[in-house]
Amino acid sequence: MRGFAATTLDHLLDGAGVNPPTLYHHFGGKFGLFVEAAKLAYSEVLAAFRSATSDPAPTSFAECVDAILDVSVALVGRDDELAKLFQVIEFELPRLEGLDEALRPTLREFRGLFDDVAAVAPRSLARDPGERRDLARALIAMINGLNGEALLLPRRTEFAGLVGRMRCLLDTRT
Repeated sequence: MRGFAATTLDHLLDGAGVNPPTLYHHFGGKFGLFVEAAKLAYSEVLAAFRSATSDPAPTSFAECVDAILDVSVALVGRDDELAKLFQVIEFELPRLEGLDEALRPTLREFRGLFDDVAAVAPRSLARDPGERRDLARALIAMINGLNGEALLLPRRTEFAGLVGRMRCLLDTRT
Protein backbone atom coordinates (compact mmCIF):
# COMPACT_ATOMS: atom_id res chain seq x y z
CA MET A 1 0.00 0.00 0.00
CA ARG A 2 1.62 3.20 -1.22
CA GLY A 3 -0.72 5.94 -0.07
CA PHE A 4 -2.70 8.23 -2.31
CA ALA A 5 0.08 10.47 -3.67
CA ALA A 6 2.49 7.62 -4.41
CA THR A 7 -0.12 5.54 -6.21
CA THR A 8 -0.20 6.25 -9.91
CA LEU A 9 -3.02 5.65 -12.33
CA ASP A 10 -0.92 2.88 -13.88
CA HIS A 11 -0.68 1.14 -10.48
CA LEU A 12 -4.45 1.24 -10.17
CA LEU A 13 -5.12 0.06 -13.70
CA ASP A 14 -2.62 -2.80 -13.39
CA GLY A 15 -4.02 -3.86 -10.00
CA ALA A 16 -7.60 -3.78 -11.18
CA GLY A 17 -6.95 -5.15 -14.62
CA VAL A 18 -9.05 -2.45 -16.29
CA ASN A 19 -8.45 0.31 -18.82
CA PRO A 20 -8.60 4.06 -18.08
CA PRO A 21 -12.10 4.62 -19.52
CA THR A 22 -13.50 1.93 -17.22
CA LEU A 23 -11.90 3.49 -14.15
CA TYR A 24 -13.10 6.97 -15.08
CA HIS A 25 -16.58 5.74 -15.96
CA HIS A 26 -17.11 4.03 -12.60
CA PHE A 27 -15.12 6.26 -10.24
CA GLY A 28 -14.29 9.50 -12.04
CA GLY A 29 -10.58 8.93 -11.39
CA LYS A 30 -8.11 8.08 -8.67
CA PHE A 31 -9.79 10.22 -6.00
CA GLY A 32 -13.21 8.65 -6.60
CA LEU A 33 -11.73 5.17 -6.40
CA PHE A 34 -9.99 6.04 -3.12
CA VAL A 35 -13.23 7.40 -1.65
CA GLU A 36 -15.15 4.26 -2.66
CA ALA A 37 -12.44 2.00 -1.24
CA ALA A 38 -12.54 3.96 2.03
CA LYS A 39 -16.34 3.75 2.20
CA LEU A 40 -16.21 0.01 1.54
CA ALA A 41 -13.62 -0.50 4.29
CA TYR A 42 -15.62 1.51 6.82
CA SER A 43 -18.80 -0.29 5.79
CA GLU A 44 -17.22 -3.70 6.36
CA VAL A 45 -15.87 -2.79 9.79
CA LEU A 46 -19.03 -0.96 10.82
CA ALA A 47 -21.20 -3.92 9.85
CA ALA A 48 -19.02 -6.25 11.91
CA PHE A 49 -19.04 -3.90 14.93
CA ARG A 50 -22.80 -3.34 14.67
CA SER A 51 -23.46 -7.06 14.47
CA ALA A 52 -21.31 -7.68 17.53
CA THR A 53 -23.02 -4.95 19.56
CA SER A 54 -26.63 -5.48 18.54
CA ASP A 55 -27.79 -9.05 18.02
CA PRO A 56 -27.96 -10.35 20.66
CA ALA A 57 -27.18 -7.07 22.36
CA PRO A 58 -24.49 -7.09 25.03
CA THR A 59 -25.99 -6.21 28.39
CA SER A 60 -23.34 -3.74 29.55
CA PHE A 61 -20.90 -1.14 28.32
CA ALA A 62 -17.99 -3.46 29.14
CA GLU A 63 -19.57 -6.24 27.08
CA CYS A 64 -20.03 -3.85 24.13
CA VAL A 65 -16.38 -2.80 24.27
CA ASP A 66 -15.35 -6.43 24.65
CA ALA A 67 -17.41 -7.41 21.59
CA ILE A 68 -15.77 -4.65 19.53
CA LEU A 69 -12.34 -5.85 20.63
CA ASP A 70 -13.25 -9.43 19.64
CA VAL A 71 -14.27 -8.22 16.19
CA SER A 72 -11.04 -6.23 15.89
CA VAL A 73 -9.01 -9.38 16.55
CA ALA A 74 -11.02 -11.30 13.97
CA LEU A 75 -10.67 -8.55 11.33
CA VAL A 76 -6.92 -8.18 11.80
CA GLY A 77 -6.48 -11.95 11.71
CA ARG A 78 -8.46 -12.18 8.48
CA ASP A 79 -7.21 -9.23 6.45
CA ASP A 80 -4.13 -7.14 7.16
CA GLU A 81 -4.78 -5.11 3.99
CA LEU A 82 -7.82 -3.65 5.74
CA ALA A 83 -5.61 -2.41 8.59
CA LYS A 84 -3.23 -0.85 6.06
CA LEU A 85 -6.09 0.87 4.24
CA PHE A 86 -7.35 2.41 7.48
CA GLN A 87 -3.88 3.77 8.21
CA VAL A 88 -3.73 5.35 4.74
CA ILE A 89 -7.21 6.83 5.17
CA GLU A 90 -6.27 8.34 8.53
CA PHE A 91 -3.06 9.73 7.06
CA GLU A 92 -4.76 11.18 3.99
CA LEU A 93 -7.86 12.57 5.70
CA PRO A 94 -6.31 15.90 6.78
CA ARG A 95 -4.06 16.12 3.71
CA LEU A 96 -6.19 15.24 0.71
CA GLU A 97 -8.47 18.08 -0.30
CA GLY A 98 -12.12 17.08 -0.31
CA LEU A 99 -11.63 13.71 1.37
CA ASP A 100 -13.14 14.81 4.67
CA GLU A 101 -16.21 16.09 2.87
CA ALA A 102 -16.53 12.98 0.69
CA LEU A 103 -16.28 10.68 3.72
CA ARG A 104 -18.28 12.83 6.16
CA PRO A 105 -21.47 10.66 6.07
CA THR A 106 -19.42 7.47 6.39
CA LEU A 107 -17.36 8.82 9.28
CA ARG A 108 -20.49 10.16 10.97
CA GLU A 109 -22.08 6.72 10.80
CA PHE A 110 -18.91 5.11 12.16
CA ARG A 111 -18.76 7.60 15.03
CA GLY A 112 -22.46 7.04 15.64
CA LEU A 113 -21.79 3.42 16.56
CA PHE A 114 -19.35 4.57 19.22
CA ASP A 115 -21.81 7.22 20.40
CA ASP A 116 -24.31 4.38 20.88
CA VAL A 117 -21.78 2.37 22.88
CA ALA A 118 -20.85 5.40 25.00
CA ALA A 119 -24.55 6.01 25.66
CA VAL A 120 -24.72 2.79 27.71
CA ALA A 121 -21.60 3.60 29.74
CA PRO A 122 -22.03 3.79 33.50
CA ARG A 123 -22.24 7.26 35.00
CA SER A 124 -18.85 6.68 36.62
CA LEU A 125 -17.31 6.89 33.12
CA ALA A 126 -19.46 9.60 31.58
CA ARG A 127 -21.90 11.79 33.52
CA ASP A 128 -23.14 14.12 30.78
CA PRO A 129 -23.41 14.34 26.98
CA GLY A 130 -20.00 16.01 26.66
CA GLU A 131 -18.30 13.24 28.58
CA ARG A 132 -20.16 10.61 26.55
CA ARG A 133 -18.97 12.27 23.32
CA ASP A 134 -15.41 12.26 24.67
CA LEU A 135 -15.77 8.60 25.67
CA ALA A 136 -16.94 7.72 22.15
CA ARG A 137 -13.92 9.53 20.71
CA ALA A 138 -11.63 7.73 23.16
CA LEU A 139 -13.03 4.38 22.00
CA ILE A 140 -12.39 5.32 18.37
CA ALA A 141 -8.85 6.40 19.28
CA MET A 142 -8.31 3.05 21.01
CA ILE A 143 -9.47 1.12 17.94
CA ASN A 144 -7.37 3.30 15.62
CA GLY A 145 -4.34 2.87 17.86
CA LEU A 146 -4.75 -0.89 18.03
CA ASN A 147 -5.08 -0.95 14.25
CA GLY A 148 -1.82 0.97 13.89
CA GLU A 149 -0.03 -1.32 16.31
CA ALA A 150 -1.31 -4.38 14.44
CA LEU A 151 0.75 -3.27 11.46
CA LEU A 152 3.91 -3.04 13.57
CA LEU A 153 3.68 -6.53 15.02
CA PRO A 154 6.02 -9.11 13.48
CA ARG A 155 3.16 -11.65 13.41
CA ARG A 156 -0.58 -10.97 13.22
CA THR A 157 -1.09 -13.72 15.77
CA GLU A 158 0.41 -11.37 18.38
CA PHE A 159 -2.51 -8.99 17.98
CA ALA A 160 -4.77 -11.07 20.22
CA GLY A 161 -2.21 -10.71 23.02
CA LEU A 162 -2.07 -6.94 22.50
CA VAL A 163 -5.86 -6.74 22.67
CA GLY A 164 -5.74 -8.92 25.80
CA ARG A 165 -3.48 -6.36 27.46
CA MET A 166 -5.88 -3.61 26.39
CA ARG A 167 -8.69 -5.55 28.04
CA CYS A 168 -6.66 -5.64 31.25
CA LEU A 169 -6.20 -1.87 31.08
CA LEU A 170 -9.92 -1.43 30.51
CA ASP A 171 -10.85 -4.18 32.93
CA THR A 172 -13.44 -5.60 30.50
CA ARG A 173 -12.55 -9.18 31.38
CA THR A 174 -11.23 -10.56 34.61
